[in-house]
Amino acid sequence: MERTNPVVLSCTVSDAASGMLLERMKSSMPSLRYLELVYTDGPCSRGGMEWRRFQEWTERNIDILQSTALVGLSIAYTGNVDSSSGADVRKRRYLSLARTLAKGIKSLRYVSVGAQDPEAAMYAFEGTWYRVASRPADEDATPVLETLSPVEGERVRETLQDTPREA
Repeated sequence: MERTNPVVLSCTVSDAASGMLLERMKSSMPSLRYLELVYTDGPCSRGGMEWRRFQEWTERNIDILQSTALVGLSIAYTGNVDSSSGADVRKRRYLSLARTLAKGIKSLRYVSVGAQDPEAAMYAFEGTWYRVASRPADEDATPVLETLSPVEGERVRETLQDTPREA
């Protein structure tokens, strides 16, 4: 990874190597515009974790992503979707973390938060896409996010995956 400079990157980061890997990504990928990242506590991405650990990890590592010029970020964790909490609780959790990410990463225009489906493809996950609708003049204020429909979210994802390298 140190000798590459991708515009788009999809990766799975384990709990054991996450800090070091993200720190190396920061310095070696100045052109990165879209990142799909799945966080896992298992060595084979099939482990499960609870939302709280994922949220804490994300908030702890946001400073590494702040120095990038990301336009889009899709972030998820491996684990079963917590069906005991209900859809409304998941929506609030996803929106809260998306706001934190949009506030911390000033270049971000699109963000997706969710959980990876362990039975589906590597980067298939249940989540929600948001568009940064506006950023207040006060940098300490939280940006306004617009929730995208699943169809719009998939369209955004496809567009971000096709991000061209700037000349």
